[in-house]
Amino acid sequence: MRLRFDKSVSPDFANYFFRSVIFQQQVEREKRGMCNMTNIFPSQVQDMLIVDVPLARQNELASEVATQLAALQRERDGIEVRRNQINALIEAALTPSG
Repeated sequence: MRLRFDKSVSPDFANYFFRSVIFQQQVEREKRGMCNMTNIFPSQVQDMLIVDVPLARQNELASEVATQLAALQRERDGIEVRRNQINALIEAALTPSG
């Protein structure tokens, strides 16, 4: 579904907000109310609660979230590198030399 906002809503903030627990609970409530249908219609989205935050604060929050997500991704990448190193050591130990 494509949602269009006026200039008072930051696209990044909207993206993070729509993935938040608060918004997802509203989606689940709408789905339960429709006998477990998988579709949610624009009129239902229009009636959902959205946080009213000034644009400058939206940009700050979106930036903070993006920074934290980038840090988490760096940690995941580091874990993957270490996992590959461990696997290489195990394979080297199990492979007969010669």
